[in-house]
Amino acid sequence: MKIESLRTQIVSLPLNVQLGGKAGRLASIEHVLVQLRSDTGHTGTGYTFTLLGSDVAETAQAIRALASVVAGEDPSQPDRLWERMYSHRNAPDGTAARAISAVDIAVWDLHGRAAGTPVYRLLGGSRSSVRAYASYDLWESVPADTLAERAASFVREGFTAVKIRTGGSSDPAREAERISAVRAAVGPDVAIMYDALQYYEPGDAIAIGQALEAHGLYWLEDPVPEDDLDGCSKVAQALQAPVACGEALVFPDAYHRLMDAQAADIVMVDLKNVGGITPWRQVAARAEELNLPVVSHLSPEISAHVLAAIPNGLVVEWIPWSFGLFTDPPRLSKGVCQLSERAGFGLTLSPALDRWEDA
Repeated sequence: MKIESLRTQIVSLPLNVQLGGKAGRLASIEHVLVQLRSDTGHTGTGYTFTLLGSDVAETAQAIRALASVVAGEDPSQPDRLWERMYSHRNAPDGTAARAISAVDIAVWDLHGRAAGTPVYRLLGGSRSSVRAYASYDLWESVPADTLAERAASFVREGFTAVKIRTGGSSDPAREAERISAVRAAVGPDVAIMYDALQYYEPGDAIAIGQALEAHGLYWLEDPVPEDDLDGCSKVAQALQAPVACGEALVFPDAYHRLMDAQAADIVMVDLKNVGGITPWRQVAARAEELNLPVVSHLSPEISAHVLAAIPNGLVVEWIPWSFGLFTDPPRLSKGVCQLSERAGFGLTLSPALDRWEDA
């Protein structure tokens, strides 16, 4: 089997989400979709996205530039294909990672569809479900009382874990009010993650983390900017609760540096930033050597397949931002993501999106 063609399209999905803080309002999420077709007639679909509309055209161009790189290649050899794409990248790292990720996802989908096998099984997984945590509608812009109400509603839906965001202050007592309100609303058995959004200096992050720990903190996420490896390490060493970070890192080498610096107790991988499923496996393997769990950032419909296949896959972030692309997004049962047994990622693209352009 050989890859015969690559096609793309740009899709904007409206969101109208008020995140608060530096992020502000998110009106839409801009996707670039990829379809690969093989000489056997099988197809595979992948996507990437950007939260900045100005980046979408550059990302689409970088994807189209990979058409000649993957043409004639065997999609059942994703490691070889990924190395070819990486060596031929001709865009800034962030754009290149998004582009390679989209094609890599399509490669795995094509491989799975041709083999008649779900991707998580191709990756060596034997479990067909992954615990999910609710991460939607629990933003920085939400006051503590509303945050508690929304978290409780997620628990009623069956979630056993929720992630809330910082209120943006450097006052440990004010930040502790948020997790205290949520803890009172969800009870003692629900895991509460706290995303600090890379807002703090190490000293403030440690003080805030210690204040949060009294309320049963499951993890503190991104307490300081992720490029401050020394600061991340100081926070991780000072707290009893685990520190999770990694979502903003690009390509595997950056994740390896994070782990080498002992700057994270939990490695959070963003599919589009690491460069796709193939390099995510490399990061997960290194994390396993260090006895570190791995969690996902965004894209649960794809990320769950990887987490189900790796022994140190912990939990999938449940944000349905891309579900509008599909007629059959993944489903939850009692807060657990159930993976489809259909071939590839088991996803069917919306018929309205059958508007591909040849690369």
